[in-house]
Amino acid sequence: MIGHGRVVGDGSIVFYIQDVIVHPAHQGKGIGTQIMEMIMRYVRSQATTGTYVGLMSAERAVALYEKFGFTKRPDNMPGMGMHIP
Repeated sequence: MIGHGRVVGDGSIVFYIQDVIVHPAHQGKGIGTQIMEMIMRYVRSQATTGTYVGLMSAERAVALYEKFGFTKRPDNMPGMGMHIP
């Protein structure tokens, strides 16, 4: 397997992106971005007004998630999140 990602939640107002992983030999080739594009396409197709999407991120992956609209929480509150209007 080269990469993997999954999203869990109630399928409508709360989603949690879990386990976005790319094999080290294949990192830096846009695979993580492709996985996130598919995940976010699914989330947006199911989201209702006010939907919350959360995730936990390794520091080295913060820039990837920021490209998709996630914002980093304060250091004493780990994780990232976004609301879909």
